[in-house]
Amino acid sequence: WSGAPGTGICANFDLDGQPLTGGARAGAATYDPLTDRPAADECAEAGMPRIVGNPYPREFVDRGNTILMRLDEYDAVRTIRLGGIRPAPIGAASPLGYSVGHWEGGPLVVETTNVGERDFPLGILLGEDLKILEHFTPNEDGSRLDYRMRVTDPTAFLEPVELELFW
Repeated sequence: WSGAPGTGICANFDLDGQPLTGGARAGAATYDPLTDRPAADECAEAGMPRIVGNPYPREFVDRGNTILMRLDEYDAVRTIRLGGIRPAPIGAASPLGYSVGHWEGGPLVVETTNVGERDFPLGILLGEDLKILEHFTPNEDGSRLDYRMRVTDPTAFLEPVELELFW
């Protein structure tokens, strides 16, 4: 699944081609975007993984041991911790989760767990064991940022699902 700027994370996502569990498929079959996600609800801040697929501007600010990812949508700020894997804190999950990253040459690789808002496109609800692995890869002249997300969640998917888009 690929998307270009302006297409969002739901674009070109075909439920029929996805390795959904029976529960996830049943939930998606009854999903009605007009009643299950009314316009008023869209004003509430989106969580992971939905928020990263928006077409709006984003900025990465290197703070040494963290990177702040500022998302224009909802004025959200996501913190990506660098310098080695650290376990997610015990306690309440947050909509954007707990993200730990490292550089693999050019790409920034980020693993996110402890996500509280687990809303995937088209009515697929994700479970507490959700793990998101992301690769942010700029091209040589910095005019394009390629993005790949691997979503692993045994509650919703029979196998990991990979999504790709670019800004």
